[in-house]
Amino acid sequence: MKSIWSRLFVLFFLSLCFSCTVDKLEIIDVQSVSFNETTVALKVGETITIKATVRPVDATDKTVTWASSDASVAEVDDGVITALKLGTAIIEAKAGEKTAICNVTVVPTPVASVTLDKTSISLKVGENATLKAIVGPEDATDKMVTWASSDASVAEVDDGVI
Repeated sequence: MKSIWSRLFVLFFLSLCFSCTVDKLEIIDVQSVSFNETTVALKVGETITIKATVRPVDATDKTVTWASSDASVAEVDDGVITALKLGTAIIEAKAGEKTAICNVTVVPTPVASVTLDKTSISLKVGENATLKAIVGPEDATDKMVTWASSDASVAEVDDGVI
C-alpha cells in the first residue's frame, strides 16, 4: 500500500514541477489584399507575374487563393498569368474575406510587315505565276492578306496567282 501512495505522491509532485501554461491564441484577421498591378495587357502566349500583398503582415492566415473569371482567355497559377486567347478576364486573389482584382486584356499581335517571295516577275500574255506573301511577325494575330493589282488591265491577281 505504501508503494501506491509513494507513486501517487511522486506523480503529483512531477505534475506540479512540469506543468505549463498555454497562452490563448490571438487570431489576427486579414484587413486587405492588394496587387502590384491592377490592369494588364498581354498578347497570346505571354505571361506576367503579379504579386498579392496581404495586410497586416502579422495576419494569422495569409494564404492566397487565385482565380480567373475566364480561364479560356487568361489562366492564373500562384500569381503567374498566362494569356491564352483574345478577350478579357478578371484575376482575383482572396485571403480571408478580402479580395484584390486585376483586369487582364489579351490583345492582338499586330502585323508589322508583309513581304513577297519575289520582287519582280516577267510574264507573257496568258502565262501565270504565284506569289507567296510572308506576314510578320510570325505570331501576328490576323495574317489574312488582301491581294490587288495596281492596273488590272495589265495583270490581275487572285489569292497570289497573277
